[in-house]
Amino acid sequence: MSRYFCGDPNKLIDYAREGDHIRVASLDRLGRDTRDLYSLVDTLTGKGCTVTFVSENITVSKDGSSPMQELFLTFLSGMAQFERARILERQREGIELAKAQGVYQRKLTDEDVQACRAMVDMGISVAEVARRYEVSRQTLYNALKGAGAYSPAE
Repeated sequence: MSRYFCGDPNKLIDYAREGDHIRVASLDRLGRDTRDLYSLVDTLTGKGCTVTFVSENITVSKDGSSPMQELFLTFLSGMAQFERARILERQREGIELAKAQGVYQRKLTDEDVQACRAMVDMGISVAEVARRYEVSRQTLYNALKGAGAYSPAE
C-alpha cells in the first residue's frame, strides 16, 4: 500500500506496516539532520517499508538492492543539512543587519498586547501606542486582532 508522509515522524513510524511504500516529498521533510534522517529511514525499512524521496528520486528498502541509492541518500542528506545550516546563518545575519539599520521589528509579548489593548480602549490612538512600544501600526493591528505572528498556536 502506498502512503504519503506529512507531519510527525513518530506517528509515521507507529502507523507504518510491513509492505508499505512511504513517499516523502524530499529528504529535508523527514529528518532534522543526517543522523535523524538515517535513524528514521532505518526504523522504517526495519519494519519492512520502502521509503521513496520523490524530489531526489531515491528509494530505500531493507533488501539492499541499490547501494548506489544509499550513497545518494548519504550525500544528499548531508547537503540538505548543510543548506539548512546556511539558511539559518543567513537569517541571523539578516536580522543583525536589520537591527543595525533600525528596521527589525520586535514582537510584542502577551502582556504588551494586553497593555496595548487597554490603551486603545482608553482612546489612545493606535499610532501613539505603536510609537510607545516601538512597533509598526500593522504589527500592533495584527497583535490586537490575533493575526499573523500573533495567531493562537494550534
